[in-house]
Amino acid sequence: QAITAMLQALADGHAQAADLLFYWGVAPDVGLTKADAPKPGEMHILILGWGGSTCSQLEVVQKWWQGRGFPTFTTTFCSKMIEKQLCDIKEFLPTGADVLIHAFSNNGIYLLQSLCRDPERSWRLAGVIVDSAPDVNISPTLMRQVVNGCIRALCLFNRITIEKKAEAVLTDLNVVGPLRVGDCISFSAEQPPVVSAASGEPRGVLLTTKGVISKQDEEAISGFLDRPLQGKDLHQLKSFQVSKVEIEEISDFLAKEEAPLLFLYSSSDTLIKPAAVEEYIKTCTREGQASSKRFAGSQHVRHFQKHFDEYAAELIAFTERCRDRSDAASEK
Repeated sequence: QAITAMLQALADGHAQAADLLFYWGVAPDVGLTKADAPKPGEMHILILGWGGSTCSQLEVVQKWWQGRGFPTFTTTFCSKMIEKQLCDIKEFLPTGADVLIHAFSNNGIYLLQSLCRDPERSWRLAGVIVDSAPDVNISPTLMRQVVNGCIRALCLFNRITIEKKAEAVLTDLNVVGPLRVGDCISFSAEQPPVVSAASGEPRGVLLTTKGVISKQDEEAISGFLDRPLQGKDLHQLKSFQVSKVEIEEISDFLAKEEAPLLFLYSSSDTLIKPAAVEEYIKTCTREGQASSKRFAGSQHVRHFQKHFDEYAAELIAFTERCRDRSDAASEK
C-alpha cells in the first residue's frame, strides 16, 4: 500500500516520492543479510549485491560459492541500514579470517568501501571481485537509468503494476540536472551543499560531474553561497550539477589495499560502460594489482548467467591466486 501510494503521489506531481521509492528500491530487502555458519580457518565470501537486488536474486551466486565449500554472507547495501549491515558482517567473520569479496555494480562498491574504511577490522582482505563496476562519474543518463531501474525492481519484487501516469513520469524523470538562474546554494559543515529553486523549493544536493564535493570544490563555490545565481555565475559553475538523491563517492580506496583485484565487465553493458571500468583500473589501482576479463553480449550484472563457464573459470583461478597469496603471507 505504501508503494502504491508513493507511485500515485509521483503521478500527481510530487517529485519527492521518487526519492523515497529510490531509497527503498536500492535495497528491496531493506538491508536483509543472509549468512552461513562461519568456519574458522576457511576463506569467507562476502557477496554484495547491485542496486535493486534481493538475497533471493543473489542466491545463484551464493550457491556457487557454497558448492565449493566456502561459508558465505549476502546482502545489498542500504544506506538507512548500513550500521546494522556492518555489524552483521563483523559478527559473521571470525577474527583473522581471510575474506574474499564479490561485489556487484556501484552499489556493491559503496558497501565494500565502507568495509575497507573500518580502522578496527579484525579480518584480512584476501581479494576483491568486482562485477560490472565501477563508474565514478555522475552523469544524468546513468542516474536516470539507476533510479528507474531500482524503482521498477521494487515494484516487480512486490508485484505492483506501475500505472500509465506514473510510468510516464518515471520515463521522463531527471534525477541529475544543471544549476539554473535563481537557484540558491546553501552550505554548512554538517551537511553537503544543497540547492533551492528561486521559489524556495528544494532542488537537491550539489555535486560535481565527478561526484561529491571536495575541499577544493567548497572553495570554488564559496563566492556563490546564499544568494540567487545569475546567468554569468552558471558559466563559472558549469562543472557542478544538482541531484535529487544523495550519492556516495567512489574513491581510489582499493589502491590502498594489498589485496589483488579482478574486474569482470562487458562491452555490451549499457549502464556502466566498459570505458568507465577500464579508466578506473588505469587510474585508481596500483600497477600489477588488478586483472580483468571483458565479456561480450552480456548486460549489466548478467555475465555470470550469460557466460557461466568462462565466469566460473575466472573465479576459480582468482580464488586459487588469493589462497596461495594468503598461505604465503601466513608462513612469513
